Amino acid sequence: MNALPKCWVIPTALLFITSAGLVRQQVRISQVEREMAKMSHWIDHSVSSHHRQIGSRDAVHFDTWATRFESRFKSLDPREDAILLSIELRRFAQGLSTEECYRWLGDIGTLDLPRNLRNTLEAEMIFVLADRNPEELMLRLGHRLSERGTHMPWVLATVFRKWCEIDAAAAIRWLDHQIAEGYFDSRALARDDERLHLFELVAIPLIAKHDMEAAAARFSGLSEGQRGDVISDRRIHSSEDALSWIEITRRSGTIDDHRSSTEFISSQMFRLGGYHEVSRLIERIAATREERNWITQQALRIGISNYHPPKPATYQEAKEWIDQMAPEDRHSLAGIALACFQNHSKFEKLAEIALIERELPGGEVMFYHFLRDSTERAPEMVGKLAETLKDPSQRREITEALPNEPSSTIDPFADP
Repeated sequence: MNALPKCWVIPTALLFITSAGLVRQQVRISQVEREMAKMSHWIDHSVSSHHRQIGSRDAVHFDTWATRFESRFKSLDPREDAILLSIELRRFAQGLSTEECYRWLGDIGTLDLPRNLRNTLEAEMIFVLADRNPEELMLRLGHRLSERGTHMPWVLATVFRKWCEIDAAAAIRWLDHQIAEGYFDSRALARDDERLHLFELVAIPLIAKHDMEAAAARFSGLSEGQRGDVISDRRIHSSEDALSWIEITRRSGTIDDHRSSTEFISSQMFRLGGYHEVSRLIERIAATREERNWITQQALRIGISNYHPPKPATYQEAKEWIDQMAPEDRHSLAGIALACFQNHSKFEKLAEIALIERELPGGEVMFYHFLRDSTERAPEMVGKLAETLKDPSQRREITEALPNEPSSTIDPFADP
């Protein structure tokens, strides 16, 4: 059996995993291949042994094929059936005409399979049709944007992206028409069912390539919740993606959105290429002092808190990088960086460092930010140390941020 392109399977496999609430599970490749070989034999026989006539549902023998399909997959391991369903339906659909595919799309809902597997099959057939003519598909299925509690928003957003690759202007006009017609009106659709942001994630960057002001206006015109969804669901694949989105939110006029977006992009760039990519980002966007602070802070939180061993490995190395990226805010960022090392070191040891550095120039700023970022880990010790802060407003802020029930009874000033 010839190998199938991976791109045929990935979107639907992701849909199945999301629908079923599963995490990654290992698939036994040899068994999958054996089952695929068996199914390929009777699928190929089914397709080749009948003369199909456009307009006749019986021409592709849906009932016979579906019965065998159901029987075969009811005996499979649940970890394998979504992948096999996707591959085999895709293979079968390649031999069908476009109109036959549309007929089968309507019949898939009658299969005696769990709903999430029927959704997988339906999505796979939609992706077959999207490969042929995404514009026609969106025009024929656009009414399904009004469905509640289904997988269709994600599926149609994927088709919309493919249409944009062919004719972005026409696709965006279609989207604007759907918005005007109320298909994305929260009063008509439950927010969890229909996500306008899935489509705007595609449309806004395309508009930005030709008209940055229009892209920024479109982003700022979304509701607060939709803007938040766009920010959190983006995937930054290159520095060009990052530059575009930073410029969009710079011009949107909402400082909170710009900060959230910039911090999210910083974390994405860190995962793409570590501190080197983050440093390049700061340089390429000609970051303001405020933006350098956001970007540097987020990279430190990700690199130190989430990595074992931490990146950078020591507090001293973190301070050296801070001096390069955001020297104006070196003291506050140093306190934040020191607090991040709590995933790798005891609070008592870090507090000793903070108390020593508190005596240096800028040490009070560092000490305050260290305590502010440590309230959850060592509330009682932080509370005692906060009493020594010189600024009463800072003492009050940290005291109010402490949990009601302290997790430690250790006195940081007690003799060892």
